[in-house]
Amino acid sequence: QERLPLSRVVYVSATGASDPKHFQNMSRLGLWGPGTSFRDSTMFIQEINKGGVGAMELVAMHMKANGQYLSRSLSFKGANFEVVQVQLDTAFSDMYDKAVELWVDVITAIRDTEAKWVDRKRNMTSLLWGAHQRFFSQLVMSAKVKTVVDLVRVALAEGK
Repeated sequence: QERLPLSRVVYVSATGASDPKHFQNMSRLGLWGPGTSFRDSTMFIQEINKGGVGAMELVAMHMKANGQYLSRSLSFKGANFEVVQVQLDTAFSDMYDKAVELWVDVITAIRDTEAKWVDRKRNMTSLLWGAHQRFFSQLVMSAKVKTVVDLVRVALAEGK
């Protein structure tokens, strides 16, 4: 987003305006930097945290007024849910196996250097396993996309 300043960007967050650190990767919103009250994202986070929930509400109101923030609550009234088992193809299984091998190498390399960061071991371990979990969650979710698209097409063709 920094390298392509004229590109359009849409930020999506499941947590909404609940914590100022959730905005840190959203540099194009203009919440900090020249022309704002905050020098950088670090200052933004620190100052908004000082203000608590009230400050976050003000940020959300400011963004809504500028057309930068949309918050919706979804109703599931009348929704039907169905569990569909996705058949994995050989290409995905191979990719998954290679990802496992990669993560084994990454974890081994990090464990081999543990002595260098012993004072931060707890934080590093948490970051490592958090990244590991997010990676595989996204990988498994990606395996479902084709099936979901096919189901949506069939539903649309049936007028649903």
